[in-house]
Amino acid sequence: TMTGNIVLNDNVKSIYGTSSDGLEIFHNGTDSIIEDSGTGNLNIKSNGAFIDIQSNSTRINNAANNEIMATFVANGSVSLYNDNAKKFETTSGGVLVTGDINLTGTAIYKNSGTLEVKAETVSIKGVTTNENLAGFTENGAVDLYYNNSKKFETTNTGVAVTGLATATTATVSTDN
Repeated sequence: TMTGNIVLNDNVKSIYGTSSDGLEIFHNGTDSIIEDSGTGNLNIKSNGAFIDIQSNSTRINNAANNEIMATFVANGSVSLYNDNAKKFETTSGGVLVTGDINLTGTAIYKNSGTLEVKAETVSIKGVTTNENLAGFTENGAVDLYYNNSKKFETTNTGVAVTGLATATTATVSTDN
C-alpha cells in the first residue's frame, strides 16, 4: 500500500507492459501525453456508465498527428473532417455540409412552415432509375419529365409542351 504522490520529472515515462512496448504516461514539459506504444488497441472501458472527457475543446487527429478528424467545442460547434477537410459542422442555426449529401431510402420532411431548397440548379431524379423527374434553374427554366422525356418547360416567352396537352376547361389568351 502506498500513500502520497509519485512525482516524475518532465519526459520521464511511466510505462506499463513488457519490454517498454505498452502504455506510456508522461509530461513532455508542454503537453500531458497518454500513448499506446505497443501492439493491439488502446481500449477505454466503463462499467456501463458514461466515459466523460472534460475539456472546453477537443480535437481528434490521425496517428501521424497531421490530419484533423473531428473537433468538439464547448458551447460551439462539432466538426467532422474527411481527409483533413471539414465536411460537417453544427452551428447555432443548424448544420453546414460541404460537398454532396447522398440520402438512401430517405425523405426530407418539414412538419410546419416552408421547406426551402436553395441552389442555382435543382434536379430531382428517380431513386431506382436515376432518370430525370424535374429540373429547376435559377433565373431560367422549370422542366418537368415523364419517363425521362421532357414534356413541359418554362421559357422566356411562356411555356413549351412536348406532346398533347389536355385540359377540361381552357382559356387561351394572346398578348398582341
